[in-house]
Amino acid sequence: MIEDGELAIFESELIKLMNEYRKCVDHSLKVKIHEDIAWLKTVIISAGTYEHQLKMNDLESV
Repeated sequence: MIEDGELAIFESELIKLMNEYRKCVDHSLKVKIHEDIAWLKTVIISAGTYEHQLKMNDLESV
């Protein structure tokens, strides 16, 4: 089970990766970042509450 502090760190890292993804011009790096984003979203959604799931749905634009 992921604790609230860990979940907050994962969410912070997800936001950083999403910003990096938007700025990235290297296609191969962008693919890797997208994989990391997908993994973090999976972890957050599987461990999070309903509110976190709604938040992740709002971030689905990436």
